[in-house]
Amino acid sequence: MTPRLLIHHAVAARFESAAAACVGHVEEGGILLGAYREGGMEVTGLTEAAPSDERMLTSFVRQDTRHQEVATEAWTASGGTITMVGEWHTHPSGEPRPSATDLGTWKAALRRTRLPMAFVVVAPGMWWAYWGTRGFMFTRLPSAPRP
Repeated sequence: MTPRLLIHHAVAARFESAAAACVGHVEEGGILLGAYREGGMEVTGLTEAAPSDERMLTSFVRQDTRHQEVATEAWTASGGTITMVGEWHTHPSGEPRPSATDLGTWKAALRRTRLPMAFVVVAPGMWWAYWGTRGFMFTRLPSAPRP
């Protein structure tokens, strides 16, 4: 059974915006915030690239403390139901396929948790979501048709 990933409209709209504007720019990204639900997860928010993040033409390294601060604020405000459920970033050229670096970063993130995570890669004109589990199985999730 394919896991279910519900992405709120505002988050999907941000990915669409990045897909429309990322070509020729440095990479950007952040974390995905949401909640685990029976059979999947719900993504309700995200963080954006912050000043101390490393942004290059072919890489994005999330290192600004703001990402953790936002996640902690969401956790506290939600009574412990909203947490970091994944990561996202752009690939300003090519398709939204994970690079070897992406896969290594995703595996490291999954080693720190026993829960599945969602990963989104945004490229010019499109974005794809992936589901990862601790056994390092990554599945590209089918997307709903665009209106």
